[in-house]
Amino acid sequence: MKLNLKSMVIGGITGAVIMGTIPALGYDGVRTIQAVYKNIRICVDGVEMTPRDSAGKEVEPFIYNGTTYMPVRAVGEAVGKEVTYDGSTSTVYIGKSGQVKYLGQQIEAYQCNGAYEGTYSMGGQKYVNSLNLNYENANAFYNLNGLYTSISGVYGMEDGTSEDREAIISFYGDGRLIDSITVHGGNLPKNFAVNISGVAQLKIEYTGGRGYVVLGNVEFR
Repeated sequence: MKLNLKSMVIGGITGAVIMGTIPALGYDGVRTIQAVYKNIRICVDGVEMTPRDSAGKEVEPFIYNGTTYMPVRAVGEAVGKEVTYDGSTSTVYIGKSGQVKYLGQQIEAYQCNGAYEGTYSMGGQKYVNSLNLNYENANAFYNLNGLYTSISGVYGMEDGTSEDREAIISFYGDGRLIDSITVHGGNLPKNFAVNISGVAQLKIEYTGGRGYVVLGNVEFR
């Protein structure tokens, strides 16, 4: 059942993230509160729903300081929206998030040809969540399903690569060239950001002979 998020006003209920305590706005810490439980029932368009946490365990709404709280996940699912939580920024996202996901962790290539995900060094510094492309026409394919707007990070040649090397990294979205980067051996790593809005399948390809090109600290947003 999908509903308009703006219509999700249920008896004055305010959605909140239930973490065992309720922090004040901008507060970072733990406080002890007195919560009132009254076997609160929640109905959406006349249909009763049972709020549950991410593990499927039933979570009972409660009242604190005159406001009724319920799990934000239950609200999101009731309106047909995915709910995600970014622990690094303490941010809850309902629907499309713009949440950062990292190459090799949350996002992995479904096909690699001469490309390897891992940790690699450029300019004497190690970069995690990296993609190393190390011969002519090496490539990697990613299923993004149109969920992201950008891919970003740093690029350069892996330490130990000859300074006379030059290569091109090309980004293809659904078979169409979106952007390309020229990489020179001996240069320090540089930042990159490529717009991938609406891209379902992303292909990253390297051309220019053997050169060990690295995309480091890669993030999808």
